Amino acid sequence: PKVTLSENEYLLQVINTNLDLDVTDEQLLVFKIIDDPELPINIAVVDYDEVRSTYHRSWTSYTNGTNHRVFEIELMDIVGDYNKEIIFHGMKNRDVTLDVFRRTPALSNPALRYLPICQLISDGTISIKRKKRSITYELGQKTGESFPVFVERRDKESENENDMIRETYQWVYSSNKYEFIPPIEKIPGKIIEDKKFNELRASRGTENFEKYLEGPWYHSKDLNKMILFFPDEKQVVYYTDNTQEVYSWDYSSRRSNPLQMIIMIRNILVHSIKKTLNVTA
Repeated sequence: PKVTLSENEYLLQVINTNLDLDVTDEQLLVFKIIDDPELPINIAVVDYDEVRSTYHRSWTSYTNGTNHRVFEIELMDIVGDYNKEIIFHGMKNRDVTLDVFRRTPALSNPALRYLPICQLISDGTISIKRKKRSITYELGQKTGESFPVFVERRDKESENENDMIRETYQWVYSSNKYEFIPPIEKIPGKIIEDKKFNELRASRGTENFEKYLEGPWYHSKDLNKMILFFPDEKQVVYYTDNTQEVYSWDYSSRRSNPLQMIIMIRNILVHSIKKTLNVTA
């Protein structure tokens, strides 16, 4: 890190990147206050002050995530205005979290600052629906379509614990945030009679789930895409056409839904590449 952290700030990750397209890179710091494990994970932007010729913290914010072992950060333009948002995927207890921060206009203060535009927690899944944007966006001629966010939760009004509901959140420019767009979609759970599923549902810990995943899984529409789980070797392998990526299997955690698990993996060649897998059996 290019700035000094306080004694009670435990550094989790450093990302060197250019957030404002100037000549100097900035840093993203991911850290946690070590006094209490239930405290949220924090993100800070470290910017370069050309007047003082030094780096400083220009912005700091908490996230909804608390688990320091399960998180992922990506920079992506989900709004469609050519500015990359800071996207934090995390976990709080057995729930998944999403925090999206958008850069605020500079106005009189040139320091990099951000505002939360989407903060969600779910006992199911949270996913950003990425879409291929138009050629005019790719050429820098016109702003692009914003990406929706889908949230699946357990249907608490249903007696079937596999019944889910899906909520859609869309970017609303006038309010400068993502807002819920009705209606709520009902996703009925299938009746599970298979013995293997019943055993998986009744089990606790991660061992049985990892054994269930062991081996190759193919993409439903493209047999050239495959993911292989090797729990004994603690590896996960992606295979697409002629490309293979090997990841170390760092951490597993069962969700509140017994048929769901989160897996943290890290590229064995480039350790800074981490992925969070949300697995639903």
